[in-house]
Amino acid sequence: MPRLFKLEFFAYIFIGSIYFMTSQLLLYGTVGCHLCDDAQALLQGFGNISIREIDIADDDVLLEQYGIRIPVLVRSDGAELGWPFGRTELSAFLDAD
Repeated sequence: MPRLFKLEFFAYIFIGSIYFMTSQLLLYGTVGCHLCDDAQALLQGFGNISIREIDIADDDVLLEQYGIRIPVLVRSDGAELGWPFGRTELSAFLDAD
């Protein structure tokens, strides 16, 4: 069985003369998933968050790992937040990074 490796993604934001390093979040989901749409809408309410959407339908390993759990949000440290989550849980998850 193939092994899944989680990678850490980072983005640099330049504001004036100060550089901030922010971690990119991965959002596992698929097209036509209404819960994934709900999660995206919730994430948009948090403003300037870098999110990379991963469609699990394109990868058998991801489909097996996340198929019945989507949407799943993954931080750069590998921590996962699975649906259902609301604003309170999402805020705590983002603050812990």
